Amino acid sequence: MKIAIVGDSDKEGGAAIAATRLFRQLVSDGHLVNRFVVRKKGKGDTTWGCGDDSPLKRNLLRALWHFGFRAAHNRMSDMFFSDRLGARVREFCPELVNVHNIHSAGLTVGLLPLLRSDEMTPLVWTLHDMWVMTGHCAYSYDCDKFTGTCDSECPYPGEYPPMRASRIEAGFALRKKIFGRMRNLAFVTPSRWLARQTEGGILAGHPIHTIPNGIDPTVFFPVAKPLARKALAFPAEKFILLTGAASLQDKRKGLSHLIRSLGEIPSRGRLLLVIFGRAGDDSFPRDFPVEVRHVGSIAEEGHMRLLYSAADAFVLPTLADNLPNVLVESIACGTPCIAFDVGGVSEVVRPGATGFLARPNDPSDLAENIANFFALPGERRVELVSICRNVAETEYSLNLQAERYERVFSSLIATARETR
Repeated sequence: MKIAIVGDSDKEGGAAIAATRLFRQLVSDGHLVNRFVVRKKGKGDTTWGCGDDSPLKRNLLRALWHFGFRAAHNRMSDMFFSDRLGARVREFCPELVNVHNIHSAGLTVGLLPLLRSDEMTPLVWTLHDMWVMTGHCAYSYDCDKFTGTCDSECPYPGEYPPMRASRIEAGFALRKKIFGRMRNLAFVTPSRWLARQTEGGILAGHPIHTIPNGIDPTVFFPVAKPLARKALAFPAEKFILLTGAASLQDKRKGLSHLIRSLGEIPSRGRLLLVIFGRAGDDSFPRDFPVEVRHVGSIAEEGHMRLLYSAADAFVLPTLADNLPNVLVESIACGTPCIAFDVGGVSEVVRPGATGFLARPNDPSDLAENIANFFALPGERRVELVSICRNVAETEYSLNLQAERYERVFSSLIATARETR
């Protein structure tokens, strides 16, 4: 198959990482795959970045974003890049186009018609959050207006990606118009939870396929805990909790909830919290009730494998999420996860098997789950390591993910050939 994969970035953020893994596996399986992004960071593969050749445009967009002119940033980005991106994809003449996140680059769903040479070229949009089905936000929390009409009465206009309330109804109408017109369009959701969010909304009438994001089990695998801790210079005697996010300042990732939880745990003197991710503050870490080590942003997967393996548990205090890569990576390394029961988290974190779930947004219940895990006998924790690894290998391998995508792609391409 000849496939074009389109997105905002090839390396920045969980959606980009998931798309990159799928891209490389499809290439490994023998397909002709080119990738088209706005921001290209990696080298050495068939990825084209439409923002690579214009430092002036990049600097202007960074300035608009930095100084808070988010709406202007998005309009300028859409104007700068949508036509070029669409033209380059059409020039490649793919049999199928697979779209991933585009909103962090400021692009709109108006990009979709530009990606196809004719209306029957199959297009599959992989949803990494709710942005496609709402008026503007990546996660709607307790708001269900997107099942009807998103408008200026939106309770969260400042939620990422922010939009002026007066523009939300127009954004929602554009989505509804384009999705209503497009043929041979399908969607993939990594979680069953996200698939349920599409019911009754503007995506109704188009096929929805649930395909979890995969990991390479030869990259993420358990390393003996003493060896991992020695390699990272972590203390052997501590009970280590690992947490992290691309941006630790993102309120949705719930770091403040975790801090409150840790303050309620008895015998917390034995705990060491290891945090990865961009802090954005020279004074970080601070105000933690336990010992903390901040290891910064980690790009190398082998380093992440050591971090997961060195930890006793991975804690994810996210307040809203789809199916985070970090959960699958952690269990592949044999490390159970403790998290709030939100979004698609429970599809990976299974109580008593791959980890434990706390009531959503309840720091006290999260603290209780951490303390209960802390109190488990050693042999029980060893048993969980084996269960975690087995689930990752049998349900979340990259090979299995690619096979599922290939079936969806093949079916849509066949339909297009029959219809033309």
